[in-house]
Amino acid sequence: MNEERAEELAQDCILRFLKGGYDPSSTEARPIIFGIARNMLSDEIGRRRRDNEHLAPAIEDDVLPELACSAPTQDRIVESRTELARVSAIIEQLPERTRVIFLLSRMHGLKHAEIAAELGISKSAVEKHIMEAVSRLLRASKRSLR
Repeated sequence: MNEERAEELAQDCILRFLKGGYDPSSTEARPIIFGIARNMLSDEIGRRRRDNEHLAPAIEDDVLPELACSAPTQDRIVESRTELARVSAIIEQLPERTRVIFLLSRMHGLKHAEIAAELGISKSAVEKHIMEAVSRLLRASKRSLR
């Protein structure tokens, strides 16, 4: 995994933690963040396995058993769908260029340099648009926690 992808996953992990309504000052914060990170890593490994069938089995054997988690409860599924609708609405309210860049990065998995080349803008501009989108999502998440 490259440094840029690791940064994206770390940002997404913290965003999920905050959107989940967890208290960052709680003694439970650290285990919750690590749980979110484990689930995200499991998803990343699964995605890479689908994309690259030749993923080393040794990595899977060492990492995947530790990442196993129980199936979500019905309440958690409903809560997740509600949260997804809320986040989707926030994304829809982003300025068009920011929304496009954010979706190209997060939904389509394009690297910042690829987005910059595609749109004819600098990599720095791409990063600023993504930071703006994440910032708005975090602010909206904090407002919903009140």
